[in-house]
Amino acid sequence: MSARPADEPLIPFLSTFATDVTFPGRSRLFCDQRLIGALPADLRGRCEWMGAGGGLLLAVACGAAAVESRRGGSVVVALPASAFKDPLLIAAAALAVRLHLTALTLVMVGCEASSLAPLVDLGWRVEGAGPLVRSCPALEAAALPPSTDLRREWPPVNLRTLLPGALPPWPVDATSLPPAAASDWLAWLATREPDLVVANLASGWRDQVPGPAVLCALAQLAGEGQRVCWRLPSGIDLKQWLDALQQIGRRGLGLKLLVNANDLPSRPHLAPLVGWWVLVPADTREAAAMLAYALASEDPMLIGLPPTIPLVLPAWSEQQAYHPGHGRWLVHGGVATLVCDHRTLSVASAAVGLLTDQGQRAGLLLCTSLLPLPVGDLDLAGPGPLVACGSDLGIALASAMTDRDVHVDIATDVSSAPAVVAAVRKALNR
Repeated sequence: MSARPADEPLIPFLSTFATDVTFPGRSRLFCDQRLIGALPADLRGRCEWMGAGGGLLLAVACGAAAVESRRGGSVVVALPASAFKDPLLIAAAALAVRLHLTALTLVMVGCEASSLAPLVDLGWRVEGAGPLVRSCPALEAAALPPSTDLRREWPPVNLRTLLPGALPPWPVDATSLPPAAASDWLAWLATREPDLVVANLASGWRDQVPGPAVLCALAQLAGEGQRVCWRLPSGIDLKQWLDALQQIGRRGLGLKLLVNANDLPSRPHLAPLVGWWVLVPADTREAAAMLAYALASEDPMLIGLPPTIPLVLPAWSEQQAYHPGHGRWLVHGGVATLVCDHRTLSVASAAVGLLTDQGQRAGLLLCTSLLPLPVGDLDLAGPGPLVACGSDLGIALASAMTDRDVHVDIATDVSSAPAVVAAVRKALNR
């Protein structure tokens, strides 16, 4: 780096950067969407994460640099000076320093060398071992239309301990609650799976403060031939992560996130997460089957672990695999079918009990798949009305059922079992 002119323009710099990298290392390029229109076709074709920019792009590049730093490769990120306005930039830059990413170089386009002081203060260097930062003159960039088709195939990962049929290989104590049990399962796996990164246990990652920058870096790591799973601490606010989660889902990176179910954002916030499976198991055995499926899958998955199991449920067999996109039937058939999720399970079950006591049997489907909703399971519902518990679930279910020409009634008041029963009676009298 020190042998190159400090004011070298971006395109000549990128054209000759890291030309001495040898296999298995790679020379990788991440370029902000606001600059990519100025690049010649050969450089543009090398760019990863098209359509992204700012601090998010630097965070993603940290994931790539974590791999290239070990195998002798190089990663360069080109960002415009305006990226300094992105608060995620400093978080990603600090992550690069904490991870000692020697393969990473950041080029800030259109800013003076003195403007790099905030990055140098964090520990970035202008020469020597990375992470390195440099400035270069501004350039005119033609506007490009936003990328739409971003999903791609990533290197598959096959964990050696997983049993045929995606059954959990680890011991399952059904008396343990899902959050504690999942932590035990991940610890069991971490000692046996060299291709699995359990971020909250892995060296270099376990000390990082959870945030969108670490999320993006781990997502890219999941596209580098490793399975990545992250058990997030209780109380995490995922609403601050939604933009990053959307970018990851659009690209189909197979990151696995485990959170407490109570920390999942509300359904309107989850709806834009295209490409993600959002799942909440009903009990510990289903959680084990769900995690086993997730670890065998290449899709991004967000699993909410219920901190309590509020009622006795039909048994989940040890030999029963989880099938994505399905719910869990707790009661089949009846004059009506109630549809609930983990937030309304207790009140919906109590309402079914009240109806039974009054001589009217009702079905009950628990949506263990929140995104997408298990609309196919409702083909097994009885002939009576469908009543969704809660406005958010009802609106989402009605939207998902539009192509089936099925009416969905909504129990808007889910404060008590009698209120839900009243909604069922109203639907039956409609």
